[in-house]
Amino acid sequence: MKKPTKKSLLGKKSKKRILTGIELLSSKGYKASFKSLAQIVSKRMNLNFYMDKVGSSFTSFDKDGNPIMNIDLWTYEDKAFDTSHYHIIAKALIYHESGHLLYSDFNIIGQLHQDFCDAKKEVEKAANDYHSAKEEDKADLIPLVREKVGDFVFKVNMPEVNNIYEDLSVDRCMCEKGREENGCLTFLRDIGHDKQKELFRQAIESGYVCLDMDNWDDNTLRAVLFEAQAFGHVGYRKHIDIQVLNALFEDDDIESIMFMEEQLYFSLPHDHHLAHQKAISLKEMDGEKMLLMSNIGFWNQMHNETMPNTKFLIQQDRSVFYDLIELSSLPSFTSDFSMKYDGIPPNRVIIPITDKEAHATFYCCYLKENESQLKAFLYTLNK
Repeated sequence: MKKPTKKSLLGKKSKKRILTGIELLSSKGYKASFKSLAQIVSKRMNLNFYMDKVGSSFTSFDKDGNPIMNIDLWTYEDKAFDTSHYHIIAKALIYHESGHLLYSDFNIIGQLHQDFCDAKKEVEKAANDYHSAKEEDKADLIPLVREKVGDFVFKVNMPEVNNIYEDLSVDRCMCEKGREENGCLTFLRDIGHDKQKELFRQAIESGYVCLDMDNWDDNTLRAVLFEAQAFGHVGYRKHIDIQVLNALFEDDDIESIMFMEEQLYFSLPHDHHLAHQKAISLKEMDGEKMLLMSNIGFWNQMHNETMPNTKFLIQQDRSVFYDLIELSSLPSFTSDFSMKYDGIPPNRVIIPITDKEAHATFYCCYLKENESQLKAFLYTLNK
């Protein structure tokens, strides 16, 4: 039998594992750079910054009141992006979490959590009282148990639903700061939409959110959504003098004044097959290719919901958008407000949209305690 020869290990090169994009960006050097960015954007030089794999990115405070920020890129590792895309995601998460430190009222967020804890104790007490009561007394306790259970269901879901509105409000404020913030956060929202829905579904199934929203009755759903939306706006209202909303805001601390109304129209080329009609519904136009401006607020959501089969060609540059309207045969939208200031689009037929969704009323909302500081503006508004 031939004796095996020993292979010399000298000169044998060891293979170094190549870092993934996430591992590279979470390394010491990049982490220090991201920390500086977070401190500058959030205006918190005492910020404790982490890039740990904990399941989510978040902002919080330690026991001494110092802010904490964690950026978790691993929640996006299933996307298999290259390093440059993960770099955009890291900056977007920093902008988003910094927005919470700049605009969110953590006292209100903490109060929502405390309300949930209090409601949990109340429902436990009501259940214990019911089970320990005599059989002949239990029927009288059922209404109270139902009331406490309903209150618990409402308050256990409120922080989660409120967080959706709070995130949107914070991102809107950060996007207005500049093109860099807008671009990064838009990219993050685009890739995170499906992930957010999946995480919410998993939360419901795991029992973290105790009630499946699909089974809520209309009154409960409207109540939760409206109150959550209110908290979402209130959460950063201390840093804003006046906010324009497309719904009447009812709050003891906030005054709302009607600002303006806006009606949408279709802007069609003369040879369009519906150009002869006096009015058109959104459904009639659904399925066509249309030009659409970006950054149009809630109108964007309305278009996507009411015209799901339409392919919108989104334009970032307003001057390019108007050139395309004039030179192309693609339909678009305009409004009475736009036509008042920009004029009627040339070479176009302007046709009213019949759906109620195409009409909006806007309100200026402000804290009543700040009314004296806003007298000049409010006088002009009322005039």
